[in-house]
Amino acid sequence: MKREEKNQLTRCKILDSACKEFAAHGFEAGSVNAICQDGGVSKGIVYHYFSSKEELYLECLTGCFDGLSSYLEKGLAVLKEDESDCILSAYFDLRMAYFREHEIEAQLFCEAVLTPPECLKCEIAECRQSFDELNAKTMKKILKNQPLRDDLKEEDMLRVFQQFHDFLNARYRNTAKTKEGLKHHEQDCKNVLEILLYGMISR
Repeated sequence: MKREEKNQLTRCKILDSACKEFAAHGFEAGSVNAICQDGGVSKGIVYHYFSSKEELYLECLTGCFDGLSSYLEKGLAVLKEDESDCILSAYFDLRMAYFREHEIEAQLFCEAVLTPPECLKCEIAECRQSFDELNAKTMKKILKNQPLRDDLKEEDMLRVFQQFHDFLNARYRNTAKTKEGLKHHEQDCKNVLEILLYGMISR
């Protein structure tokens, strides 16, 4: 085995162990010692590949958000342009399907979105850039064939959607770290967005 391949395998093994540890205990309580024990490596090896616990955590989050974004993009790509009414349901169905298949990523997602460590908020925002861009792209697809009010612009809708999302994240800050909590959070996000887009009162 070439040295580069061996280095890559070691790095991946460390990341796998780190994802499990941070998913189970979060960033603050996550232990580098536990990561070393699970991965069968020394602290020196861990810090050879990652300069700090913070960098290791952020690498885990980047993989989480990139994996989710890629999964959503592929799943939504099969929908046709005239199926905008189906995009919203498909989007949240795909999100929950991904979380069911990737429980570790679901836990990482929960902490990063709902209770991000204060010291890493700016860095986490960078890690989730691919996810935020996909959300904006998906919303634009939904709005594309919808008649918006004359006094509203697309960017207004995107901003309001983000504000509603932030509100829901705050509401679930202390309750969404379980499978059931995440399921309720996702369903509420879907319901809020449907009401935001299509209204509550039948006319």
